[in-house]
Amino acid sequence: MSKKPRKGKSYSKAYKAKAREKATMAEQDSKQVTMQAEPAAPPGTDSGASSGLQQPRLVTLQQQRAAFALERVQAWAERPVDEQKKLNSYASKMPFMVHANGLGQTAAFYRAKKENDPHHLLYRLLSDWLAQQGQPFAEQGDLLNGITHTDLHTYMVAQAEAMLFLSWVKQFADAFLAQE
Repeated sequence: MSKKPRKGKSYSKAYKAKAREKATMAEQDSKQVTMQAEPAAPPGTDSGASSGLQQPRLVTLQQQRAAFALERVQAWAERPVDEQKKLNSYASKMPFMVHANGLGQTAAFYRAKKENDPHHLLYRLLSDWLAQQGQPFAEQGDLLNGITHTDLHTYMVAQAEAMLFLSWVKQFADAFLAQE
């Protein structure tokens, strides 16, 4: 009996290892939760606990990303309509720029703009997210500083985290900001 040739592409070991790493990161991300205290129920309502103690609730990393992005995007909804349109447009383009050019190039491009420019606001949002406690650049304080002073593994983790976070920013920008 002769073997039949395999149909489809033959993937390299490096490609398969990278795919496994991404799948593992996504699985860990879905399992990672944080305990947060739930507000106590108002007096006179049945909260299920007669002692009045606050019950902790589980908050996933996805929920943390969404809450952070939602708070900022809703604040941008107070800005003038023409600025909202620009923010919405640039927010929808940023994930593709990270994918195509990398986190470092995209961050440098968005940071190069003036302080009140919508590009710079998006840079500041991403920098604030990636530099907070529990994120890849927590000890760096700023996105570009983190990019230039960490190892490749930390950079790759930050880029994957940026893509996940920016998907929330893009969705909330579409929902809450004016569109062209």
